[in-house]
Amino acid sequence: MRPGEKFHVGVRVRNYKNNVVNGKISLELPRKWTSEPVARFVELMPGKETGAIFDILAPVNWNGRQRLAIAADILLDGTPVGQIAETIVRVDDNDY
Repeated sequence: MRPGEKFHVGVRVRNYKNNVVNGKISLELPRKWTSEPVARFVELMPGKETGAIFDILAPVNWNGRQRLAIAADILLDGTPVGQIAETIVRVDDNDY
């Protein structure tokens, strides 16, 4: 990816309970980064998994030389389960 360009991140969530669970998935991003949408709302059937795709935009002035964490922040039935996963985005000089 290059500074100022969008890229996609997918998040998968599984319901380990025996009942339907309503969830909210959002991303914790580095300062000045944005995602579209800001959050996704999902309904999880018992024992099933679902996913959500986010478009992420890094700022144009990001130099791409530092590693930054992106975490999925999950609420299940209104209860925070925390940032349960993360990914690292790295841009090398030869990418642009």
